[in-house]
Amino acid sequence: MFQFASKQTRRLSFLLYLAIGLASLNAQTFAEITGTITDSTGAVVPAATVSVINSQTNQERRVESNESGNYTVPFLVPGGYSAKVQHSGFKGSVRSGIRLQVGDVARVDFVLDVGGVNEIIEVTGGAALIETDNSAV
Repeated sequence: MFQFASKQTRRLSFLLYLAIGLASLNAQTFAEITGTITDSTGAVVPAATVSVINSQTNQERRVESNESGNYTVPFLVPGGYSAKVQHSGFKGSVRSGIRLQVGDVARVDFVLDVGGVNEIIEVTGGAALIETDNSAV
């Protein structure tokens, strides 16, 4: 005779499908900025503070680069952004004019020069961002 799955198994299956659905929805409605922070010699810069600011709302999100110099700012609403990186012993760096669409993963790498933290290098305009993390143009 056919037996139905236990109540606990059905509940776990439902939660699994719900989690997969939410992850899929989030990937389709948000964007993210990711990149690597290095110094002028090419060495990675861990624990650098990265601030991403929405140009329309001035909402700011902060993250730190990991031990490999990498950072990721997920779940960003599509729109215009600027990114600022600071670390003690280095000049700060700002990138503006970052445009994000739904599902974009924009790669924004930074190279920090040795200097005082009061000095900030601002890069405006420049070439279009290239998405090296996926096959999208």
